Amino acid sequence: MEALRNKLVRSILTIQIKSQMKALFIILFVTVLMSFNNSLSQAGVQQRNEETPVKGITPARARSLVGVVVGIVSIIIGVRGKRRSNRSFSFFAIGMGSLAIILGIVHLSTFSGDFGTGGGKAGALGALILGTVGGFFGVLTLMKLKRSAS
Repeated sequence: MEALRNKLVRSILTIQIKSQMKALFIILFVTVLMSFNNSLSQAGVQQRNEETPVKGITPARARSLVGVVVGIVSIIIGVRGKRRSNRSFSFFAIGMGSLAIILGIVHLSTFSGDFGTGGGKAGALGALILGTVGGFFGVLTLMKLKRSAS
């Protein structure tokens, strides 16, 4: 009876992870389409003045750095969860990684401008990369726990 219960819990967990990954993929796909549409509609609207380069932290750069910080936190929690084989850490890392990805995509879809214009595009791309890595560590931990349970 206990083996059947464990098998049922593992299958529910697998289904739950797959459905979360599908939902994340759909969200990413829709936001990429929105970003592409936004970039097409704003093409050529904003021109950069080459005489006065942007320096320091602009408001857009600060907003994109929030996603970077969330991505770094997801990596730290994911690595700690992998070392400790902690399921709650892995779910937290997946959630924070997803949040960093969403923040990066939303920032890329709403702000126009090229690199160096103060729009925070580099920070948003960093949030995408760090969020993906943090979520990957969370998924690795869950896979490790699944293998050790069987």
